[in-house]
Amino acid sequence: MATEYSLILSAMSNFLFITIRWLDVLDIVLVALFVSYFYSLVRGTVAMRILTGLIAVLIFWRITLALHMELVADLIGTFIGVGAISFVIIFQPELRKLLIRLGSNRLVFDLNSKGWFKISKDPLAASPATKEILKAVNQMSASKTGAIIVLNNDSDLEGIIETGTPINATISTELLTSIFFKNNALHDGAIIISKDKIVAAGCILPNSDRKDLPKSFGLRHRAVIGLSETSNAYIILVSEETGKIMSVHQNRYRSNIRIEELKSEIQQLD
Repeated sequence: MATEYSLILSAMSNFLFITIRWLDVLDIVLVALFVSYFYSLVRGTVAMRILTGLIAVLIFWRITLALHMELVADLIGTFIGVGAISFVIIFQPELRKLLIRLGSNRLVFDLNSKGWFKISKDPLAASPATKEILKAVNQMSASKTGAIIVLNNDSDLEGIIETGTPINATISTELLTSIFFKNNALHDGAIIISKDKIVAAGCILPNSDRKDLPKSFGLRHRAVIGLSETSNAYIILVSEETGKIMSVHQNRYRSNIRIEELKSEIQQLD
């Protein structure tokens, strides 16, 4: 009996006096950041269901190991070993999005933001061109003129730009509103703005395959969200049906925002 008590006390003592290094804390934080960011990429997609199934298999595998069910554990372990290759194939689109963002953005941990990450400040926030953009968006919203304006923020959008018509013009309210005029040949597409210049117009954006989007969202809504999934671009959408303004950034969207809120968002792109 005394031996049993000593073993229990020894176990409790080892548990209570576990040494935690700062590297252990850093390790946990980094894993939490990666898991949170990867979840933001697969949320609302078919890959989320697959990921849930893989997690369930891993939990079951750990239980079989704890219960010394060697045959089942070995079988699941072999499946997981082969599944590592399948994981890369199945989640290829999500991993590609992650690598694109890591390659084109400077990601910083931010406790004050809604997400885990924020991006360095957009030079358009301090540019006079921002006033022209906001004025044009306000006019198109009032007249219910559909528009998609992409503010490039150090992302590689060459593939998107090549789908449109080169413009390379200085930003002005008159030019923006004329491009999206319904009888203009370039109105049915997006314009790309970079370094205070309208780089191209009539650009085609990739559609999102997210399943959690409202049914009221049309192809334009899915297109701007699709671009935000693979780039750091800040996108403004004006609905042709309602005139409402929507902003999209980092796979997050805000519907029916006011022009003052839009101005604040552009100025706070950091």
